[in-house]
Amino acid sequence: MSLDVEKERVTGLLALDQIMKRELAEVLIGYKEFKGELLIDGKRLTTDELRGVRWRRIAYIPPDPSSLFDPLYDVRSHVLEVSRAHGIEENVAVTDFVETLEDFDLREDLLDEFPHMLDEYEINVSALALALSVSPDYVILHDPSRGLDELELAYYLKVAQRVFKEIDAGFLVMDSDPKVMEITDVKYVGHGGMILEVVRGEYMHPFSLDVTSLRFPLTFRIGQGCPYWECRLRGEGCEVDPPKGELRCVKISR
Repeated sequence: MSLDVEKERVTGLLALDQIMKRELAEVLIGYKEFKGELLIDGKRLTTDELRGVRWRRIAYIPPDPSSLFDPLYDVRSHVLEVSRAHGIEENVAVTDFVETLEDFDLREDLLDEFPHMLDEYEINVSALALALSVSPDYVILHDPSRGLDELELAYYLKVAQRVFKEIDAGFLVMDSDPKVMEITDVKYVGHGGMILEVVRGEYMHPFSLDVTSLRFPLTFRIGQGCPYWECRLRGEGCEVDPPKGELRCVKISR
């Protein structure tokens, strides 16, 4: 798997494969050993080094953002703790946190509430605000659509798209919902541990077209060949590894 996440750009990974997204996230934040190379600003980092830059350089918002918050402490305490841990002035971190809340039309006094008092939208925004309060170089959002209803997600994405453009960080947004990919500048489409397509315009791979048309594949095949086992175009040639490049399909070419 190869991904390029640049600063001042929102990169998307559209994938139904939860294992693929989880393992990628664990590698990026130093939870999991990996083969190959991982570079930040041209410098190769090991797993131990990734652990050392977690949050200060690479912030991660998990599928359950409430897991970032200890129920025994109010939201303000979390902002202060994170700022101290990463050498950020407390008043600067709180100000940045509040600015993000206000961008998403949330009130400042949410700082004095406890995590269990927040609804799904508020906890999602609070997790993002907590990540941005330390001014990281990169932010990973893992399934940000989870827990939000259709209207909440639409508003969250509308604001996030504007907020992300105002920040010089790089964003990696991983989700199974094609609507989330609309805020990205470039999209990677993954299935069965393989990147099937890099999308800079329109989707072309059969898997991508099926997912964006809400025809969700249920299975994938591990081993040689294209992992999209249920492809309507599957036939001769699909049993071998698909060609390298931004569109990995023997049946379709750009």
